[in-house]
Amino acid sequence: MRYSLRILLLVASFSAPTLAAPPGESSPPNVEPQPSRYEDRDRLGWAAPDYVRLQTGGFLGMFTIGVGYSALRDVLNIGVSYGFVPPYHGAPAVHVGTATLQIRPLRFPIDQERIWIYPLYVGGGLFVAHGKNLFVQQPNVYPPGYYEPTALHYLLLFGAEAALRQPSDRFFTRHSAFIEFVTVDQYIDALQQNREFRLYDAFSTTLGYRASF
Repeated sequence: MRYSLRILLLVASFSAPTLAAPPGESSPPNVEPQPSRYEDRDRLGWAAPDYVRLQTGGFLGMFTIGVGYSALRDVLNIGVSYGFVPPYHGAPAVHVGTATLQIRPLRFPIDQERIWIYPLYVGGGLFVAHGKNLFVQQPNVYPPGYYEPTALHYLLLFGAEAALRQPSDRFFTRHSAFIEFVTVDQYIDALQQNREFRLYDAFSTTLGYRASF
């Protein structure tokens, strides 16, 4: 009985059809089934950034540009950015420099794996601001010493992203649109000290575009 079973298994292994693609058919050129296969390759060298970001809002500037590095197959993102708010109604211009760390463990594909969704990621960081609105200099409406003027602040954020992958031989391998909700230390303190201050009052919305190399 055992010998008969072995013979049947041997015959089945030779007669089973293979999964090779039919002649003339192949997978889409230069598009790999998993985006993580090339997201950590550093095609431009280890020192070159992995992506560039353009965004507006989120307490970080009306116009903000940033660059960053991805690691662990895009689960970790480390970035820096510069934001600018032009003068308005007599208020001085504001310049903001930001450094952030994002954790992006969740993603799933749609549309034959060309479009990837990051439904939720979280992050935090520090930013240095130059402008009265962020208490680098204390606003004149408060008496001297009412607030400790400081240029260093911290922020917390969460967001979501939709990404369109490109063939790996393109200069940009991914185009993304994202939305983030950002809060800063002053509003976190207000949540703790003011019962009438609501959670949605503490966050500002950021809209942006990201291009990966």
